[in-house]
Amino acid sequence: LFLLQERYVCAVTRDALGNSVPCAVLRSSGAVVTQECVEKLIKKDMIDPVTGDKLSDKDIIFLQRGGTGFASCGVELNARESRPVMQ
Repeated sequence: LFLLQERYVCAVTRDALGNSVPCAVLRSSGAVVTQECVEKLIKKDMIDPVTGDKLSDKDIIFLQRGGTGFASCGVELNARESRPVMQ
């Protein structure tokens, strides 16, 4: 029986993390969790589920999603300068 394991998972829910999943870091423990986990579980009590420490809003650091390496990764890019190019 072959079980596929995800490389990166949420520290609380064990959901898979990737470029398409909004994430946050909890400052007190350094744990990475999904934004859904923050909204549904952590913001109710404002307690870090890993360490049990009390959290404030500044202790939850939302991460900006990165690109995939392709030019059209969902972020609009505009040139600042127009230069001649070789053809």
